[in-house]
Amino acid sequence: MDYIKFISKTSWVDITSMFLIDVDSIMDEIYKVEKEFIEERDQDQYLKMQSNKTIGIGERLDNQDKWSAMTLYSSSGKSTDILTQGINTNHNKKSYRESFRNLRKHSWTDLSNTMPKTTEILLKNFGKYMKFSYIKIAKLEPGGVVPEHNDMPKQDFDFDLLKETNTYNMLNSFLVELNCPKGLKATHDGVKLPYKKGSVFFCNQSKSHGTVNNSSEVRYNLRIQGLHNKLFRDNFIKNISSMECYPDIQKQ
Repeated sequence: MDYIKFISKTSWVDITSMFLIDVDSIMDEIYKVEKEFIEERDQDQYLKMQSNKTIGIGERLDNQDKWSAMTLYSSSGKSTDILTQGINTNHNKKSYRESFRNLRKHSWTDLSNTMPKTTEILLKNFGKYMKFSYIKIAKLEPGGVVPEHNDMPKQDFDFDLLKETNTYNMLNSFLVELNCPKGLKATHDGVKLPYKKGSVFFCNQSKSHGTVNNSSEVRYNLRIQGLHNKLFRDNFIKNISSMECYPDIQKQ
């Protein structure tokens, strides 16, 4: 299988079989730090990021509601640093090297000390597969809405982000579903994601996606980003035939 071709043409893959996530332990620690959540897509942070000409994602969405976040791993080492940044377009070797240099500055946040079990679970499951950029915990309250959107930098580049192979238009984020309350509806590229408690999905966030929490419970999930290594690529290719993905024709 041509790995780059596959991850560039696929919208999402259910990679749960590659991991064993103790989501109950993670949830126990989240409940202890509920006060640390802040509104997702903080605009003060976004304007600062834009003024520094930093490549990243963080524009507030129209009609977003009851959506908040905190980070376990970020560019500043602060849990309130919730905007994805640090990874460049990686469309050539120079950009890829710059991304690695950027990520050397990223670190575990203050929350990691109060969430030691979660930190251990993340390192054990994902640390062997990637150099972390961001690890974000998101919260969507009952009635909450994450409007349909795609995550692409709002900057001008000397190439077409949607057409040329780059880190933003391929499978690029791990999403871990922590509790999946009944009534949750999450769509990605026009298809309802078959989320379950403990699911791990590998998603192309340049595709349109959104979530509505129609349940009476708070929904929690994890979003993990970074640069994946050869061990991940090899194991992913080895197991892909048994994984559900969209569009599934790509497995051929």
